[in-house]
Amino acid sequence: MNHPSFNSDKYVNWLSSADPWQREEALEVVWHAGIEGCEEQICAILRTDNVITIRRLAIKMLKEKNNPAFRENFVEALGDEDWCVRGWAILALKEVDDNWQEIPEVAALLAEATHDFVRYCADIM
Repeated sequence: MNHPSFNSDKYVNWLSSADPWQREEALEVVWHAGIEGCEEQICAILRTDNVITIRRLAIKMLKEKNNPAFRENFVEALGDEDWCVRGWAILALKEVDDNWQEIPEVAALLAEATHDFVRYCADIM
């Protein structure tokens, strides 16, 4: 952003905050302001954050980048406890890997009794 009072560093620093409200706010600002260079922090949030809504936002942000470099993060997210994160991980894999259906973690996820949203994302519902 070009507004003189906008401090992007503040929000980038908030990505590592202990306060979940600040982490979520930071993700929103980074996403909507188009701040680049935070992908590693967003991947870490996706892997480790204990707040489901924050992990949901992180997977959506990474998916939007449509970058094959995040493939392993998407595969790892297939094991997330949250059905929405798992579904978005499938959607992301479909965009970055033409052979997404052959990924063992995808097959294992779809073989188990999983949430309908996950099946919908895989187009098998």
